[in-house]
Order: sequence, then structure tokens, then C-alpha cells
Amino acid sequence: MFTNHEHHKPKWITKGIQNSCRNKINLHITYRNINDPKEKDYYKKYCAVLRKVIEEFMRSHYNNLIRGSKAIWNTVRENTGNTKKLNEIPKIKYETRIIVDSKGLT
Repeated sequence: MFTNHEHHKPKWITKGIQNSCRNKINLHITYRNINDPKEKDYYKKYCAVLRKVIEEFMRSHYNNLIRGSKAIWNTVRENTGNTKKLNEIPKIKYETRIIVDSKGLT
């Protein structure tokens, strides 16, 4: 599943996830070769748990990146004196009308 090229590996993949993926492959080979329904059930449950773990690690990693970039931009805004929130749009002129907020036109 993973190559030996560490620089291509996403940063959220831990050694534990790598080991679990290798174990998943071995479980698949085992259940396929002996064709035991109990082994197949165990493999399917293992896959489901591993998928949830991977999703949670990915979500956590990317949430941390987003939080970090928001903190950086907040620091930049504070230090440059640009404290206007991005969601605040005072007025937009559209054709002959002026939009005051997202709910109504004036």
C-alpha cells in the first residue's frame, strides 16, 4: 500500500497506521487462502476500524493545518492594522441597486 519513498508519504500517516495497513494485507491473504467465514468477518471489522482511524487522523491533521493558517493570518492582520473581518461587506453596487447585506437590497 505504501512505497519505501518516505518523501511521498502524507504527513498524517504514522508508523502505527503503516503497521495496521500491513496487518490488513496479511489478514486479507489469510482469510482468502483458508476461506473461513470467521476470518472474513474479522478482516471486515478490522478494515472498518482502520478506515475510521485513518479518516480521524486525516481530519485531525488537516484541521490543525487550517487552524495554524488562520492563526498566522490573524497575526498578519493584527500587525498590519487590517482588523476588518472578511465576512463584513459594507455595500456592493449591483446595476442600479446597492446591496447592504446578504438578505436584502436597498
